[in-house]
Amino acid sequence: FALGASPRASPRASPGPAPTSPAASAALERTTSIRLAELALQNEDLRREVASLSETMFGKTFRPPSAWAEREVRYKRDEQAWAEARRELEADRARLAAELAAARAAEDTDDWRARIAGLEARLLESERERGDLAARLHELQARPCGGGVEGGVILVARSEPVEFGSEGPRLAGMGASPGRSEARARAAEASAD
Repeated sequence: FALGASPRASPRASPGPAPTSPAASAALERTTSIRLAELALQNEDLRREVASLSETMFGKTFRPPSAWAEREVRYKRDEQAWAEARRELEADRARLAAELAAARAAEDTDDWRARIAGLEARLLESERERGDLAARLHELQARPCGGGVEGGVILVARSEPVEFGSEGPRLAGMGASPGRSEARARAAEASAD
């Protein structure tokens, strides 16, 4: 026993003989049974966890991960990709800043500015030419046939090629219909009468 400690003051701490009073032995039995029940529950939880882990490690059946686990994996993968992309962009930014500082120090920007001005002038010239060509095309499309409108027909520029044959102009790829020349002959006779 510890100095000045009696066996009745702490029944769990003393490895000595059991207390002799019936009330003390009933209390000790009650605490022991409660502790045994707690240990049995912990043992059952551990047994279930060991069985689950054994099934996971050695089981032959595939269990897909839960949606939460999939989201967590996707989040971590996206976060790593974002961090990598950010590092690359920061490296590019630092490289470009160094190139800009070197170009400003060397003052080689005059050649580039002259080239840019030349390209802008060519672009403006091509835009003007495009506007002129569009205006001319519009005039051609709006011009009446033969100096006047014949039968309400206005010439319109076509994108399809026109073929000229014995039967007159026709659109490319369009074959002559079987009664076409006969219909033209009848129309010519009717107008001659």
